[in-house]
Amino acid sequence: MLLDSSNSGIKVLPLEDYHQFSTKPKLGLNAPVDKAVIERSDVEFDFTVSDFELQAQTPAPDEINLANSSKGQHIHLILNNNPYSAH
Repeated sequence: MLLDSSNSGIKVLPLEDYHQFSTKPKLGLNAPVDKAVIERSDVEFDFTVSDFELQAQTPAPDEINLANSSKGQHIHLILNNNPYSAH
């Protein structure tokens, strides 16, 4: 998922380049809300995740060229093309 916080508000953009899953994972952004105006640098994000188990280890990651974190599956948050933040 990519977030675009341009002048038109925050938008959730699907990231289509992912490995095949039996069901397509779904990620929703609960906060901040769309078109929120945030005037500070420490912003909390709240996500809804379904059809995907956060912190689970992917079986055989080397076979699908997946960099596996020691903490398992997680969300990469990319805001305004800056480096990602892992959660």
